[in-house]
Amino acid sequence: MTEEQVAKWREQRDKAKQIEDPVAREKALDIVYDMKDDLQLDCQRKMADRIKTLVSNDAEQGKELAGMRSDVGEIKETLEDHDPVIQELKTARTKVEGGWQLLKIIGWLLALGGSSAAGWFAALAQKAAEQ
Repeated sequence: MTEEQVAKWREQRDKAKQIEDPVAREKALDIVYDMKDDLQLDCQRKMADRIKTLVSNDAEQGKELAGMRSDVGEIKETLEDHDPVIQELKTARTKVEGGWQLLKIIGWLLALGGSSAAGWFAALAQKAAEQ
C-alpha cells in the first residue's frame, strides 16, 4: 500500500471508531477492515506480478549472458589458436623473459667474482639461442 492509501484508510478507521452507536460502529469498522484486506490483497498481487516479471527478466538475461560467454570464448579461442601475430608476441615475450633471467644470473655470477664462469655461461646461452 502507498502512504496515501494508508493515510486514507486510517482516516476512515478513525471516523468509524468515533461513531457512538455500537451496532453502527461495528458495521463501519467491519467495512473499513474489509477495505484494508482488499488493499493488502491488491498490494500482494502487484508485488507478485513484479516478482514474476523480475524472475522472467533474470532468466532471459541469464540465457543472453550464457550465449555471450559462449561467443566470447569462441572468439578468444580463434584469436589465440589461429592468429600468428598473437603467437609471435607470446614467443617474443617468453624470449624476453628468458633473456632477463639470463642477465640476472650473469649479474649474480659476476657479483660473486666468477667472470670466467660468466663467459662460459654467456657462450652456452648464445649456442642455445642459435638453435
